[in-house]
Amino acid sequence: MPLKVEESEFLYHHDQFPYEIFFLIKGKINFINEKDELILKKWYQNSYFGDIEIFIPSKRLCSCKAFESSDLFILNKKYCFDIIEKEFPSIDKIL
Repeated sequence: MPLKVEESEFLYHHDQFPYEIFFLIKGKINFINEKDELILKKWYQNSYFGDIEIFIPSKRLCSCKAFESSDLFILNKKYCFDIIEKEFPSIDKIL
C-alpha cells in the first residue's frame, strides 16, 4: 500500500508494536531518539526498514520521522507472513 508522509511527520514511535515494513521510494527518513531528537540512522531513497522488529519480534527500537516529504510503500506484517507461509513453507517453520 502506498503512503505519503510530510516533513517532520512520524511513521512510528519507540516501543510501539510493529505492524509494517516500509520501503522508501522517494525522500529521507530518520531514526531518532525522541527525547532529544538525536538522529541514530538516516534512510534514503530505495531503502527499506521496519523489518527487524517484525522478524525478531520486538517493539519498535526507536522512533521514525520524515526528514523531508517522502513516498513509501508499506508491507503489512500479516500479509508478509501469509506469503511466507504459502510460498516458503520451509522458512515458515523456522519463524
